[in-house]
Amino acid sequence: MRPWFLRNARSGICRVHIRLERGGAAFVIRHGDLLKRIGVYDEDGRSSSKILRPERVDVAHFRYATGEWQISGIGRRLQELYRQAFGTVFHGSPNALAHSRRYSLEPLREGPSILVCDPSSQIQFADLVSLKVELPGGQQVLFSRGNVFDALSTLNASLLQNAILLEARFDLKIAAQRRVVPVVLNPLRDKVSGPHLHENIEPWLAERGFSNTSHETFVLESA
Repeated sequence: MRPWFLRNARSGICRVHIRLERGGAAFVIRHGDLLKRIGVYDEDGRSSSKILRPERVDVAHFRYATGEWQISGIGRRLQELYRQAFGTVFHGSPNALAHSRRYSLEPLREGPSILVCDPSSQIQFADLVSLKVELPGGQQVLFSRGNVFDALSTLNASLLQNAILLEARFDLKIAAQRRVVPVVLNPLRDKVSGPHLHENIEPWLAERGFSNTSHETFVLESA
């Protein structure tokens, strides 16, 4: 990736560190950003300016179970660099990865832990009320009563990993609100909906990986 950074005025320095995580890996990409001029004061109180090259840190997360990458980075050209670089190194082709949709249900494959909330946060509680899946044979099934995760496990322990996740409904308890807020997430329609969507819902979705508004998400072309 260094030649691209050098050609695009971001310096030729680029270091990548890997951190293994549960269910995947994270690649921390440290590189120089565009030069910036800032105003400064010297020790005698005289005003002047300096040209600095800020450090930029981007992160690429890879999920083993789904073959999905979530990569931060500002700008379409930088995202295209990451798409081609990670596709080439890990999947054998610069065009191995394709853009996926804005919303995803893939975090649900991690199980109930993905919905655990801090009671002191803005989203105090989250419950998976229903989940529509497509079985490997093409049948669509709706799980909507009781504990959805338990129902999936009882039917088939590997179902949550192998089925296509089509649509989920969550009940979210928001701080300072008495009633739970129902939220429906449908990646195929690339939208989140509900009767009273609150401003804290989108940040919660992004934090848990259901929304990739702060990262570009790529999947294998063959997936």
